[in-house]
Amino acid sequence: DVLSATLRRDTPPTLRLHLSSGLKTTGMVEVQVSALPDADGRRGVLLVARREPLWAAPELYHDLVEHAGSPIVMADHLGRLVVANRAARVSLGLGPEDSLIGRSVAGVLIPRGEGAEEALESSLCEFAQDPERYASTEHQYRGADGHTRWVSWRNRAVVDDAGRLTAVLCVGTDISERVSAERALRQSEERFREMTEVIPAAFWIGSVDGGEPLYVSPAFERVYGRPLEALSAAGGSILPFVHPEDRAGLAGLMAAPPEAPGPVEYRVVWPSGEVRWVRDHAVPIRNEDGRVLRIMGFAVDITDIKRAEQELRESLERQRGLYDAVPGGILVLGKDGRTVEANEAAQELLGLTLEQMRTTGPTDPRWHAIHPDGSPFPVHTRPALVTLRTGEPSG
Repeated sequence: DVLSATLRRDTPPTLRLHLSSGLKTTGMVEVQVSALPDADGRRGVLLVARREPLWAAPELYHDLVEHAGSPIVMADHLGRLVVANRAARVSLGLGPEDSLIGRSVAGVLIPRGEGAEEALESSLCEFAQDPERYASTEHQYRGADGHTRWVSWRNRAVVDDAGRLTAVLCVGTDISERVSAERALRQSEERFREMTEVIPAAFWIGSVDGGEPLYVSPAFERVYGRPLEALSAAGGSILPFVHPEDRAGLAGLMAAPPEAPGPVEYRVVWPSGEVRWVRDHAVPIRNEDGRVLRIMGFAVDITDIKRAEQELRESLERQRGLYDAVPGGILVLGKDGRTVEANEAAQELLGLTLEQMRTTGPTDPRWHAIHPDGSPFPVHTRPALVTLRTGEPSG
């Protein structure tokens, strides 16, 4: 029909044809149709086609932008909105049908605040001179439903041939979930730091390959007598701080597979020359498949415990010496009535070794105690058990 009409008249029509791929419109073609008479007076037709991009069709471009899943806005050089799609209206806290066209970016795209208009004017000038400075921005918006959303904007300057700013195109991404996750992570990290910074043990997290620790708590200095910088200077290894006599054994344990954790005790030498005892307990951290991801541990200064144990051993040895020096038999009973200690005289009198006596006691029915006159000596009347029961001396 177009070709017939062209042959009948001199005015060449212009056609605009849609290009599509399946159900998707991909562009437009503009076709100039012209009559071309030949030497015999007959007419031919000349077709000149020029493809135009999709945005050359305003109605299609509008539909594309309006129904895009990401927020899209455009503001002119004065900061007035000229484009704002449905996703943008929702992200900015407005209803999907509310219009933003003609409104200032200040108070809409940029949250309200004192001096917002002045800040907008200054920002537009700076944006024209240095677009990269404002290429990415993030803002928080509260919707009509009361929910808060975070949007990250990618901003692009639109300039004319003279380089003057004519518009700003902004494409947003809802990052609310990411911001919430980051906030939860920060809170978790803060609680973790608070916990590790107050406990007296040096808490550490190491990699499976035995490299420099991933984390060491501030208590490291209290346990090893050195600042954390000393650990970094030593390549992350505590071996240079360990007593020479314990160093080889600890190195062997550290080289063992991480599947075999457990407490280990060793001595460290402080810069002052003081020797301290440390108990280090490592535990493997595994994923769902059971693979070891990292090693976590606590190092505790147990010097006072070691000293107390040594003092107790020495005290028991002194007591043993006193017990053995006494000509009469001495028994020490626990709260359950079983023998804890017995001197040599008691062992000789009873005909039992200390190990044998520790498995029994006055309450054992095998102990057939009698009075000097041969009458039975009931268990509940025996002086040692009366003292255990009443807390008063007896005998």
